[in-house]
Amino acid sequence: MSTSSLGQVVRTDEDVTYTYDGRRYAIDVLLPTYVSVVACVACALLFWAGVLRLLTGALFVVAVYSMFNAWVAHAYPRRVTLGKYYVAFESFGHVDEYPIPAIRSLAVRESQGMRAYARINGGGLTGGRFFLPCSDLRDADGDDAASLYRFLLDTEARLDPDGLRVRSRERWAQEDGR
Repeated sequence: MSTSSLGQVVRTDEDVTYTYDGRRYAIDVLLPTYVSVVACVACALLFWAGVLRLLTGALFVVAVYSMFNAWVAHAYPRRVTLGKYYVAFESFGHVDEYPIPAIRSLAVRESQGMRAYARINGGGLTGGRFFLPCSDLRDADGDDAASLYRFLLDTEARLDPDGLRVRSRERWAQEDGR
């Protein structure tokens, strides 16, 4: 449909790139990730020295998980491009592209303020899962990523119309429409 014979995405002039607000990205992603690096080293040293081993071991695991999400799983994209035929997530120089026809499943967990956790094609430990604060993502005109948020919800509804979250959203929409 919209991919080349090699399965590559086709770019159009209608593509919209949303970029995480720089200040918010620094506070929400960079700061916790770099603090995790320091915490990881400190916890390892304290654990080795025998200081509160249970606590330092648990904090070490949390710090490693935080770094893993940022640098290996690329779960916190700095930029998201929504095209007519694909969606792409860029994090720390790594880009995950998904041709829309190749998206077989999409699970979206919503939070307040257009925040979403999305798992594409099942999402795994090392990719396919993204934390998307759509209210902090902006296009070139300064508009928030409401269309990206709507795309995620609509795609989930199209792929899994009988899903519990989809039915719940439909119910709430009907009640709000009264």
